[in-house]
Amino acid sequence: MNTTLIPVLGTAFFAAAVPSFAQGGLTPTQANGALDGADNPQPSMKTLAQVEPRLDLSTVSGDADYHHIITVPGSYYLTGNLAVTKTHGIDVRAAGVTLDLMGFEISGAGGTGHGIEVDATAHRCTIRNGSLSGFSHGVRSFPSAGAGSIAGLAADLAVTGCSTAGLDLGTSWTARSCRAHHNQGIGILAGDGCHLVGCTSRSNSGDGIQTGDSCTLQGCSADENNPGNGIHAGDGCTLADCTARANVLNANQAFGIRAGEGSTLTNCAARENQCAGNTGYGIWAGGGSSLHNCSASFNRHTGPIAAYGIFADRSTLRGCTAVSNSSTGTVSWGIAVSNQCTLVACTSSSNVNSSAPATFDKGGGIFASGCTIRECTVAANSGDGIRVRFRSFVSGNTCDFNGIGTGAGSGIHATDTGNTILANNATGNVRGIRVDDRNNLIIKNSASQNSTANFDIVAANKVGVVVSAPGSPAIFGSSGGAGVGTTDPWANLSY
Repeated sequence: MNTTLIPVLGTAFFAAAVPSFAQGGLTPTQANGALDGADNPQPSMKTLAQVEPRLDLSTVSGDADYHHIITVPGSYYLTGNLAVTKTHGIDVRAAGVTLDLMGFEISGAGGTGHGIEVDATAHRCTIRNGSLSGFSHGVRSFPSAGAGSIAGLAADLAVTGCSTAGLDLGTSWTARSCRAHHNQGIGILAGDGCHLVGCTSRSNSGDGIQTGDSCTLQGCSADENNPGNGIHAGDGCTLADCTARANVLNANQAFGIRAGEGSTLTNCAARENQCAGNTGYGIWAGGGSSLHNCSASFNRHTGPIAAYGIFADRSTLRGCTAVSNSSTGTVSWGIAVSNQCTLVACTSSSNVNSSAPATFDKGGGIFASGCTIRECTVAANSGDGIRVRFRSFVSGNTCDFNGIGTGAGSGIHATDTGNTILANNATGNVRGIRVDDRNNLIIKNSASQNSTANFDIVAANKVGVVVSAPGSPAIFGSSGGAGVGTTDPWANLSY
């Protein structure tokens, strides 16, 4: 214990014993740091490597062809824009590499070389957060036996001015929020099993987006002058909420959205695309596909042969819409399907064809062969509302105002044998229900105010008696009405 003088009454002092304690050391206590092996507190401050565990790419050397060659797994980052003066920018040769562009740009000149190469064995590569311009490929995953690197990620990249492809990705890659625009080739090219989310491709000189088989595209779009196809997906793909808009398609066969066999399309739209080639499609789906709530609208075809808003084979379409598509070709339909397709609750309206002479299959609503068509609405098409060839089941559809203005259009038109036309309503068309061949069954339909004939059916068909329903006096209250003129449950009604 120490003795300390304490002043008392001015200048007098007396000695007093004041306790004092030892001062603590400067080493952090256990609460502030870890213990070493002898239970002594250690500092908790992080080293520079812990604060920034990634490697500055400028410290990674290259060779005569590459500015930087990554041969060790790990995380790398750019610290500034990279103007490529060699053949290529960066080569990733190791698996498990993450490359963060940090918002900077890798730029080339003349559309040659590659901004970032990912070797065939450099699997699980991540490239993110920046832009590339002026190469043959902005990012290219080099193929090996048909497949490039596997399980990579491209995220938040913008690619422009590339002569072959903006992004060229390997197998089972994910591309998220990537943008490709004004490339002289394909905007985004992906291998089999890829997953594209929120990617956009605009004003490229080839396909906007092209993928291999078994891919998933969600919320992707291709618009404004991709002259190959807007979106071109392989077999077994899943497309949801994807859009192809205002593409100027110059190929002999051109597609706003094309999906291969066994694909699923949900809430996809092809709108305002233009095609000058022989045949144009808003949406095309291969055999065994399923389309839900998809739409083709305001697409324009100026080529000589055929145009279809939506085309599918051996597929199911539910709630799909084709509206205001136009053509100058020899054949055009809002929706065309064949070979065991099923259409339920679809709409095809205001599809037109301006070429002369007007015929039943120019600007039609729905064309089918060997299919089921139920509860659909077809209206104001310049050709037939619904046209079937053989062995189709047509039931519960509403057909209105088809062929008016061209003189060539029926509500429902069967041109071959083996069809069942059941419980449909046809009003205001040139002809209501027209059947050109024999051995069809026509029962329980109703037709009204069709300008040439409510029913136009050749001989040798099975037809429920056609009854002209009598007019009814005014009704007010809970009773009245004149009936429909028959108790036959199979009768067709004209009114």
